[in-house]
Amino acid sequence: MAVLPETKGQTMSIKLTDTQLVMLSAAARREDRCIAAPASLKGAAAQKIATKLVTAGLAKEVKPSRASVFGAMTRMGTLTR
Repeated sequence: MAVLPETKGQTMSIKLTDTQLVMLSAAARREDRCIAAPASLKGAAAQKIATKLVTAGLAKEVKPSRASVFGAMTRMGTLTR
């Protein structure tokens, strides 16, 4: 699990869009806590949102492990045995 900077007692003064709030809320409900862009969000727009969340300290960029990619592809049905 990613370790984020200590923010206890600090006031956050960042304004988030509805899409950013939805993405963070969905990540909070996921077992792996990973942020996933909605299907309606493509390319540069998804990258822009992710960059803002990382810059604000609300998310951390991590490289996926081979096992997590394999598991995701299997669950999505893009990988068959």
